[in-house]
Amino acid sequence: MRRTLFQTGHVTQAAFYSYRENVYDKIFSEVHRDGKNFILYEGEYGSRVLVPFNNTQFPEKEDKEALLSYSACTYALIVMDRLISNLLHSMSIQIHPTGQSLPPVEVVSELSEICCTTRNHSRIITFYHGNGVLDQLEYQHQVFYVRLKNEEKYIIDLAGAQYGYYAPVIWYDTYFKTLGHQVLKRSPRGDARESWKRKARLIQESLIPKESAKCHDQHGQQRLLGSPTEALVVTHQRYVDLFNECVNMWEESAARNDRKLSLSAMVELPQSDFQRRSVIFLAALTAVIQRHRAMD
Repeated sequence: MRRTLFQTGHVTQAAFYSYRENVYDKIFSEVHRDGKNFILYEGEYGSRVLVPFNNTQFPEKEDKEALLSYSACTYALIVMDRLISNLLHSMSIQIHPTGQSLPPVEVVSELSEICCTTRNHSRIITFYHGNGVLDQLEYQHQVFYVRLKNEEKYIIDLAGAQYGYYAPVIWYDTYFKTLGHQVLKRSPRGDARESWKRKARLIQESLIPKESAKCHDQHGQQRLLGSPTEALVVTHQRYVDLFNECVNMWEESAARNDRKLSLSAMVELPQSDFQRRSVIFLAALTAVIQRHRAMD
């Protein structure tokens, strides 16, 4: 069970970082470093909604992960929801000592979402808006909650690197007792994704032409949106749909091809086999996203 969970966290976090690197939405005019901490100054976007991630600003692996996850925990939930569900919808094959296969057993009894506060950060990111105003808001954080069939409880935090927490899977008690985080709300799995989807649909259905950022809708047509925030919502929804389409295509292909494993079967593999298969899966996802970004 634990291997399934930890390998799920590994591949999901890697997919999240890949998504963020290729569907990035932040520009920094200045970046100052103080040890592990960063001071960021927002740059000019113009009419742009998505921008290339600046690898030259953050060449170190942990720095890059921190900036990819900065202010992006909502994306971790709305984009990775379908993938993490497919990965954890796993049926572990039990082997009797005699070598006989026993009926499969489900690994997870609950997968939901938690909104929480965070404390005891080992990395601090300070952000100044484009108008020079320091962002002093205390933001809530969003994570996945997993309860295994053996009643062990875990947190999957795909965007914890912004606070200096890089491991995607953490014991529940460690996360909330040792690190000092506090639960604010627990929601059913998919709640954040559906909320974002509803918001994007309402924006698109408003059909009010306004002078602001342009964004392509799912039919490839251009519309004018009322604000950069509206453009950001609709744009990310388009890429969420694309990401989920890629996941579905992988699963459908695996069902037709005995040589291609489903996602839930992949996370059951021994570590070396899992790593090899997950690299192929992640490369396929990334290639599709990059092709669509190139056409934007």
